[in-house]
Amino acid sequence: MPFLDAIRLTRTLPCLAEPGKIVVVGTPSHPLEEVLPYLAALPNVIAYNPDAGAVTFRRQPGFLTLYTDRVYITQVADTEEGLALLSALTEAINATWEHRDQLVAVTARRRVPRPLDVWALLPQTNCKECGFPTCLAFAMKLAAKQAELDKCPYVSEEARAQLAESAAPPVRLVSLSADGREANAGNEIALFRHEKTFYNPPGLFIRLRASTPLEALKAQAQEAAAYTVEYVGRRLTIDGFAVQADSAEAGDWFGAALEAGDFDGDGYADLAVGVIGEDIAGAADAGAVHLFYGAGGGLNAARNALWHQDSPGVSDVAEEADYFGTALAVGDFNGDGYADLAVAAPEEDLGDVPNAGAVHVFLGAAGGLTAERSTFWHGHSPGLNDAAEANGYFGASLAALPWRVRGAGLYLPLVLRP
Repeated sequence: MPFLDAIRLTRTLPCLAEPGKIVVVGTPSHPLEEVLPYLAALPNVIAYNPDAGAVTFRRQPGFLTLYTDRVYITQVADTEEGLALLSALTEAINATWEHRDQLVAVTARRRVPRPLDVWALLPQTNCKECGFPTCLAFAMKLAAKQAELDKCPYVSEEARAQLAESAAPPVRLVSLSADGREANAGNEIALFRHEKTFYNPPGLFIRLRASTPLEALKAQAQEAAAYTVEYVGRRLTIDGFAVQADSAEAGDWFGAALEAGDFDGDGYADLAVGVIGEDIAGAADAGAVHLFYGAGGGLNAARNALWHQDSPGVSDVAEEADYFGTALAVGDFNGDGYADLAVAAPEEDLGDVPNAGAVHVFLGAAGGLTAERSTFWHGHSPGLNDAAEANGYFGASLAALPWRVRGAGLYLPLVLRP
């Protein structure tokens, strides 16, 4: 049963922060007191006061504040947008409540550093080398995530450690490179195109099929590499090629699921690729996962590994139509600094229970993912408030939710039924 039926639009107010826009005021169908501590555990929270029963999120643009009996959304274009936002907020609150057992409820006050908090950690020399007239002006931009801490050459390591989370760009860097060429996306302090020009505009890639004859493939690649066009004062060229692996076996479904994480802790992202229709030792559609490890030149096929339920150390065995690799989730589940991988086999049979489903969890290490300490989860696992059911498809969806324990960034795998 959902926590809320709806959030009703009760009135609108003029938005003083941006004339021409409105503030939307909504009333939830049920008091939010019970769900607020779980909402306060989500990203983008800038303030939480359990005594006042209020949590505030940063949105672009404006803010969203929830009290136990009302909701305020600032800088809304019109009533139509306000109704859409209230509907989306209702769904988000219901999803948070449904999966609250996977979150750590916040019981203490929480807020991101304010401009004066940031300013107190800066050198306060007003040297202007950051590009701003004063350290206070720079602090205000940092607090709003509109500047980078590295612009200050004199900030202390102690201050840098305290400001690391608040100064991190909201859009993280993703790099693809090969043969000396590189395409970057992210690492932005602007979330929307109208705020500022992107430092790393999205790359332009051409999809090529691996089944294309070699000469035709070369011709397509040469034609694409020579492509250039003038667009609003910029010369656009092709940044790379995405090769679709369609030449292996029919029905393999290579790439049906994708997740990235630093499994070996070397600072480069690695890629897990689900191949849910892979046949293993005569077992049709048993499923498998390819692992590609990152390096300075990009993903490296030389360390490619193929994992399946017949791999050494993996619990269970490959069986027909298990579809191992249907869903993947990445997170540091044990807090050791290495990314771990959860892999679903949603049609795994458990004894005489068909299609009950199961999830394997493989732990990262210096040499990459290992099955040495892997775990096997299903409806019969001790401690789960559930039981394996026919056609239960345990693990058909997976997600890793952040779980903060004593300041350490941990992730808890969330297993969902379809």
